[in-house]
Amino acid sequence: MARNPADPQYAFAQRITQMRKVVFSRTLERSSWPRTELAHGGFEEAIHALKREQGQDILVYGGPTFASSLLAAGLIDELHIFQNPTFLGTGRPMFKDLRKPVAMQLRGAVPFDCGVVVLQYVSQRR
Repeated sequence: MARNPADPQYAFAQRITQMRKVVFSRTLERSSWPRTELAHGGFEEAIHALKREQGQDILVYGGPTFASSLLAAGLIDELHIFQNPTFLGTGRPMFKDLRKPVAMQLRGAVPFDCGVVVLQYVSQRR
């Protein structure tokens, strides 16, 4: 997409490709994606180091285990949850690894015509 100006996702893909990325992985040894660094283990210190750098916000994509770890470590200042109107039965708990409550405050909710709702929470420890 980032190489094809005719692609409807071109502008977004260009921005993501040009952005600095840090990938936390237990298995990857290298990445072919431009501007990508790999980080192994010790994510808490690595994220604290990123937060000390000058720049803009840190955007994190990850599964429920990674998100729970970040919440438990107090590393999330703002959380956006994309709620999809598809119900799957038993599913996978989103934050099953949390051992104690994390206080967050709802800042906003944005509904989209497709039925998805984006919930925005902010940390109450700010």
